[in-house]
Amino acid sequence: DDGDGRISEVAFVACMDQLRGTLDRVPDVTWFEIVTALAFLHFAQQEVDVAVIEVGLGGRLDATNVLLPEVSVITSLSLDHTQLLGDTLPQIAYEKAGIIKPGIPAVVAIQKPDALATIESIAAQRGAPLTVVGRDWQYETVREHQPDGPTRQSIVVTTGAVPDFIPPGTSFVVGLPGEHQTLNAAVALAALERVRHRFSGLTLPILQAGVAGTRWEGRLQILQSGPEKPTLLIDCAHNEDSAAKLVAALNSDYRYQRLVLLFGAPEDKNVHGILTHLLPLADEVVFTTANHPRSADPEQMAAFAAAIGHTARVSHSVAEGLETALSLAAPGDLVCATGSMIVIGDLLNHWDSLQSGSTPYG
Repeated sequence: DDGDGRISEVAFVACMDQLRGTLDRVPDVTWFEIVTALAFLHFAQQEVDVAVIEVGLGGRLDATNVLLPEVSVITSLSLDHTQLLGDTLPQIAYEKAGIIKPGIPAVVAIQKPDALATIESIAAQRGAPLTVVGRDWQYETVREHQPDGPTRQSIVVTTGAVPDFIPPGTSFVVGLPGEHQTLNAAVALAALERVRHRFSGLTLPILQAGVAGTRWEGRLQILQSGPEKPTLLIDCAHNEDSAAKLVAALNSDYRYQRLVLLFGAPEDKNVHGILTHLLPLADEVVFTTANHPRSADPEQMAAFAAAIGHTARVSHSVAEGLETALSLAAPGDLVCATGSMIVIGDLLNHWDSLQSGSTPYG
């Protein structure tokens, strides 16, 4: 790679050349399937010790599900991709639980009862030992509000953990912002506990350093702050559940005078539902579109906003939308860019050049 973990262009081309003959024999192969095969080939060639593989969509029929893992992990479920996965939580739980393999431990976050019942049934059918974090593996959350920054948070493990691995009362500082990340941290720790016999180097100080030091680009990430310019926060919330989590964080973890919302989303998302959560917080709204064929039309989003009482500006590129949003903000204000991984990826790709330009906020 080039030092940042990403595959180099040379390695990408070499892997594609190796796969091309196989791919030519697979009719209707998708881009995601190609990238998945390429990633697995690259990991094997790099002799990767540990790979954390996230499904692309659902789980049961996902291209990644050909793997036999050390542990299967399911985080908090919400309604997303409903046109493909079903429009109830039990239907989505059924698709997600498709990653549970016979005899392989599974660790899941606590779910709503009907979704959890589906997961429990599938784990039992497959003889997969199941740990439900928040029920079998318990912890307490400690949150300390800071006057000049995001809330500091940690979890204290109480019951259910293996005592000689994570003793009761052990505290873990959670580096990722947002209260929902405390559950994710606990799920990660419980999953590591299940595979601890494979990794002799997993000591308690290393676990604590790992949870405290985790950073996630595009998730409640501050790109700009300071007394003389507005704060720029990006988050790729892209469904109602993640939008609600973003709203909770904006209400409890950040201090600002006015909120300027920069929003763009794929048209196959529940855009109206997401905006219903976000618009009440916004003092100014800018709709934008990423350079992607599935992007929702910004004029249509502005019309929806107007129908529920919010005036919005429209832009036709993320770079233009960001410049507009930042021009509407003053020091002490917060600009929040959200709505899609595509939009946030586009913004991050442009951020360095935008900063080095002649704009007043760089």
